[in-house]
Amino acid sequence: MPASDAGLWPGRGVRAPLVPIAQTADAGRVLELRPHCECCGRGLPPESEDAFICTFECTWCGDCARDRLHGVCPNCGGNLEPRPIRPAHLLTSNPASTIRVVNPNCLTEHPLGDSVGGTTTADQ
Repeated sequence: MPASDAGLWPGRGVRAPLVPIAQTADAGRVLELRPHCECCGRGLPPESEDAFICTFECTWCGDCARDRLHGVCPNCGGNLEPRPIRPAHLLTSNPASTIRVVNPNCLTEHPLGDSVGGTTTADQ
């Protein structure tokens, strides 16, 4: 990126606010980066490109997010988005969570092939 573009939001040509994180209301708050899918239990390390989260950080693997949940969090009803990857050099000072959160009914309440409306693809 040319030096003249430093601090610009991509595609907007607007200068980004360059405020040190320590001076913001979010100082010390980072994503948890939960270690596994809450539905199937699949491991999702911090560098996983196949982890999805909602705004409450409910965490799902790509297979469950797409094929079981259809992009909608079953806990809050919010949309699921790819979880950002924390750069490895920041994991020492901001480690990923080791707390395992499980939705024990996910696999039975959201079987493969189920659509958002509750009918299977075979019923359509």
